[in-house]
Amino acid sequence: MKYLNPLVIVAALVALSSGLAGCDDELASTPKGDAAAERDSTLPPPDATLLPDGQVDEGRPPPPPDAAVEAPPAVAWVEVTLDPRRALYTRTDQPEVSAQAFDRTGQPLQVALTWHEAPPGSAAVVDGTLQLLQEGQGVIQACAGEVCGQAAFFVDDAPPVLVVDSPIQAEVQSGFGGRTIAVRGLATDTRGPVAVRVNGLRADVDAEGHFSLDLPADFGLNRVAIEADDGVRSPAVREVREVMWAPRFLPVEGDGVAVPGALTLQMDQALLDRDAVLDVPEEAGPVALDEVASFLGLLVGLVDGTVLLPNPQIANSPSFSLRVDAIRLGRPVIDAGFTSDGIELFIGLPDLTLETRGNIAFEGQRFSLDGQITASMAAFAHMTVRLEGGALRAEVEEVGVTVEGIRGDFDDPTAEALVSVLGNQFGAVARDLVTGLVEDVVRDSLPQLVQTALGGILGSLREVPLNIDPRIEGVPPIRLVLAMEAVNLELARRLALRLTLDATIRQAQPAMALHPDPGVPVLSADEEVLIGADGLGVTVRLALVNALLHEVWRGGTLTLRVPVPDNLARLAGETHADALLPPVIVPAPPGAPEPLIVQFGAMELTMQPDGLSEPHVFQVSLSAGLAVALVDGRFQLGVAEVPTVEAVLVHRGDGREPTLGSDALALVLRTVLWPQIRGALQGGLDFGLDATSVDVGEFARYAPRVQGLTIAPAFAEVPVVRSGRLRLAGGLEVTVDLGP
Repeated sequence: MKYLNPLVIVAALVALSSGLAGCDDELASTPKGDAAAERDSTLPPPDATLLPDGQVDEGRPPPPPDAAVEAPPAVAWVEVTLDPRRALYTRTDQPEVSAQAFDRTGQPLQVALTWHEAPPGSAAVVDGTLQLLQEGQGVIQACAGEVCGQAAFFVDDAPPVLVVDSPIQAEVQSGFGGRTIAVRGLATDTRGPVAVRVNGLRADVDAEGHFSLDLPADFGLNRVAIEADDGVRSPAVREVREVMWAPRFLPVEGDGVAVPGALTLQMDQALLDRDAVLDVPEEAGPVALDEVASFLGLLVGLVDGTVLLPNPQIANSPSFSLRVDAIRLGRPVIDAGFTSDGIELFIGLPDLTLETRGNIAFEGQRFSLDGQITASMAAFAHMTVRLEGGALRAEVEEVGVTVEGIRGDFDDPTAEALVSVLGNQFGAVARDLVTGLVEDVVRDSLPQLVQTALGGILGSLREVPLNIDPRIEGVPPIRLVLAMEAVNLELARRLALRLTLDATIRQAQPAMALHPDPGVPVLSADEEVLIGADGLGVTVRLALVNALLHEVWRGGTLTLRVPVPDNLARLAGETHADALLPPVIVPAPPGAPEPLIVQFGAMELTMQPDGLSEPHVFQVSLSAGLAVALVDGRFQLGVAEVPTVEAVLVHRGDGREPTLGSDALALVLRTVLWPQIRGALQGGLDFGLDATSVDVGEFARYAPRVQGLTIAPAFAEVPVVRSGRLRLAGGLEVTVDLGP
């Protein structure tokens, strides 16, 4: 609209009124009809407004000369509203859409708005509703000139369709096909391509939606989570499978399972001889030793030499009379070592002393032999060690004694010179004494010591009853028998003696066959390498412990009714757990607080509250850190108090959402069920290497102060897990009880 200049308007009106005054008569004589009333077209209409440029603005009277004119307020922003507001729509939804413009003070403005959509064709505004035309992300805009507001929306008619062909739930795979799990399937969506991830790794997807990925496998239970993401819905469609992988599996017979090479015992050279120096104590009490050489040195040092002489009168003739009143063997020097077939032993007696009385006639003169004879002696013995019918047999096959030197210390100086002249005769006496000692003590007592020490350890493992009581209502105790037998003996000269034991785990009652049996997973090879324990070393294959867990599972312990607390019983209803696969113990990752992890996976849990015709089904897995310790000679499991629990809802009973969801279920399993499982593990899997008492009758005959002897394994170091084996290093504690 154009505004008028008041001075121009006044001038025009004056001129117009003068013209009209000169023609009044002419106007009066004009006829009144429609035709006669036709006015001069050159004149403006009565209500017209004359503009400054001479134009006419019809029907708009000019504003008052002194009136102030305000510009209309400007649009500051536009607000667009969708009702109902959702994160995701389908194309059948028609949310109401509205828009409102506001000025900079927040006051609503009544202005015309135009609608736009992006991308083009994604939506349209029809009669106040938003028509959703295609799937995907879109934006609807309302604009007042160049000022626009918008609302974003997502359209997806359905989630992706995910079909997992491989692996199937509770599948068992071995290492013969490589250390991977083949993941295959189909993922499709109505709006286009779907991204597939397996445990966070991007899978290859072809144009038809077929996906594939070879997932690296770990020993034990592998949780495989497959997600199909269409880029719109969150969270993505997810399927979870649990797969047990191992390089191989041990077969299971009807009454149990055999584990070859289940346990290895190794005695290193240091256990025989650490070059320790031992003084024979004079006081009574226990003496603790940690090697065979020290024990033999103590034993020889305690020998009462007079026992070796049935008749102390060695010689009694007119020319030579000799009586031995006392024998002192002195401090022996012992050297023991492994050979390729047993043990070799050197005993040195550098100062064997005989206190003597007597005389000798030489060239018509008689000389006194009152005093002592000192001899330097050396004895050698070779003992073979072999395995017969699972038992050790030790036997001394060769003994030798030599006299390295002899000298006399008599009251008569001339007699001392005669010792060298008559050395062979005196040497024979000393040699007979030491030979008797070696024959009786070494040939008879040493094999008994070796057989008792190793045989006692083997005997304690020959048959071990394992009674596992989970203390869960409806779950009976499991009775197992663990039997071990030595099957192989290896000796390496000056290195070690190693025994390999096979194990068999038997069910004391018929086992329950609730699910297909995968066998016992095996991580390590049957062959063993030297332990390098610097004493006594023990290795236990994880396959042995996993075989025990397998038989516990096969006994039905992990198919049970879950004891739900009373305050949750109404929400959960009847709750049952069923492990489709046996538990398995695996090495823990580096830096973990415990060296092992026990996994309970592929567990199906059902809850059926009142009013449901079918139960809710969850897929559950539990895992917890685990350590093995040797306490008082017994292997014991230490299980973490708090496990890691994962629960996934895989089926909604009657299509309804469970009141007790995955998080609440995991809490129940951690606080109620796990303490009972943990207690069963710690109380049932308990076996040991007991101390062995040795009959000291043979030793006490030569060393009356020896009143008792026990041999026990001692492990001070923390066990380590390596190459599928649990390794403990320690030694033997030989305790000799001495009398006065």
